[in-house]
Parts: sequence; structure tokens; C-alpha cells
Amino acid sequence: FRMSPSGMIDTIHEFGLFSAYPQGLVEGTDGNFYGVCRGNGNLLPFIGVTYFNNGNVFRLTPEGDYLDLANFYGDEDNGTKGSHPEGRLHEGPDGFLYGTTSEGGSPGWGTLFRCATYSGYLTTLVEFTGSRGASPGATPGGRLVVGEDGALYGITAFGGVTAEGDPAGCGQVFRLLNWSYVEPRLTVREGSRALADGKVWKFGRVAVKKKGRPKTLLLGNDGSEDLALTSVSITGKNRRDYKASAPSSRIIPPGSTVTLRLRLRPLARGARKASLQIRNTSGIDPQFVLKLSGRGV
Repeated sequence: FRMSPSGMIDTIHEFGLFSAYPQGLVEGTDGNFYGVCRGNGNLLPFIGVTYFNNGNVFRLTPEGDYLDLANFYGDEDNGTKGSHPEGRLHEGPDGFLYGTTSEGGSPGWGTLFRCATYSGYLTTLVEFTGSRGASPGATPGGRLVVGEDGALYGITAFGGVTAEGDPAGCGQVFRLLNWSYVEPRLTVREGSRALADGKVWKFGRVAVKKKGRPKTLLLGNDGSEDLALTSVSITGKNRRDYKASAPSSRIIPPGSTVTLRLRLRPLARGARKASLQIRNTSGIDPQFVLKLSGRGV
């Protein structure tokens, strides 16, 4: 709802069976409102299947347009672990939303997650492990806050360990360091020279049906998470004149590079043109294209 300064209440959105028990709103830097619904935990029929309603992350525009960004499915290993989110979301300096679920995850004690505002892509950052294990704590809730040290802080209602590492059970204060996220982004270089998307990459003059000297690309990742190369292909009228080797790796860790080699073997005289397409998991530029240009002599 929206309330005017005079106290008049206007209903903006009515939550239903699939989005129940909203837990508060945060205004994003894009002017929209974001929140979570805890869900009612009941089995719900939907398009011929039955599943648990374990909550969701939603977006609400000032005009009242509602959208489910992400749904939780308990402990399924599909990027939406966790169930029954509680508390207010926090928008990080990276523009992503951070929040907790009070249950779910593989151990069942709740999760800490990150959600993209533009796509709803959800990443589980932490699965709480109760009174022992790698991430002590159980049933996180309440509001996440950023400390003066830049870390993200929160609390759990149960679980946790003592300073000596012994099981406690009465809750835990947790801290997440280095939590700001930089989306994976593909960079392409030839030696020290950066190549922009759509740029012409020249292979020079090569004798017909002779192999030219191979040229090497360095494919890098400027993000803070792994980037995957989903496909590398050559298209266009003269695509058969160019040969690309398989990348040295399909996964590019943050700050790393892999190599990709191409060679021109012209099948006829004249201009030989094609396009190199590199599809990847970057949300910024998922398809990088270089225009290939050479000449058969």
C-alpha cells in the first residue's frame, strides 16, 4: 500500500497464493521497490505439477507493476536454494540485492543470497551449517547492514559456535567480507592491444590454399566470478577460409586469460570476410563479435 501525508491509504498490489506474507520493502537506486515474500509453505498445484511455495523476491514499480524476480525451492541445487526469506533486502554498491532465507539450503539452516535486479538471477553465497561446519549459524533473519569496515553483517536466531569453536546454539553474528560483486565481463586482446566488440581483425595477404601465420587472442575476465565460454563459431560468406582452435579452457576465472588461435587459409583470390562470434555468460555483453578480414593472392 501507499499512504499519503494526510493518512489516505491506496492499495498498490494485492499479494496472492503464490506470493504470500511480504516482509518489507527497500527502494532501489533505479527508483523501484524490492522485497521478499516468505511464502506459506503449502503444496500448490501449478501447470500440472505440485511444489512447495517457499517464498520469492519481487519488484514493484511506483506505478504498481509487480514482477516475481526469483523463487525459492528449498534445497534444490538449481541456483535457488533456501526457503522462506525474511527481513529487509539490502542493495549493495554493486547494484545487486542481498538477503537471507530462514530455512533451506543443503544443511537446511538457511542461506545468504544475492539477486540481480534486472534479471532475477539468484546466487547462493552462504549455506548456514547450524552449530558446526564451515558456516555456523541457523535461521538467519532481520536486516543486513554494512559496517564501517565495508563488510556485510547479519544475525542468526539459532546455531553458532563459541569462541573456542564448540557448539553453542543460541545464535550468531556473521560477517561477509569481499561481498561486492562485479559481473563477469569478457575482454579480448591481441598481445597488449585491446579489441572492441565489432572491430575488424585483419589477417593480411595469404597465398590461395596456403596456411597463413596463426594469430592469437587472449580472452580475459574482468569480473569477480568465473566466466564461461558457451560457444565459439565463425560465420559469414567466407567462413570456411578461417579455422579456429578450441579455447585453451572454457572457464575463465577472475583476472585470468585463455588463448584462442585463428588462421586464414584462403580458398580463392580476393577479399575473404567472415565473423568470429564468442558467446559467453557475461550479462553485459553475452555475444562478442570480431569481423575477420583477409585477402587471397
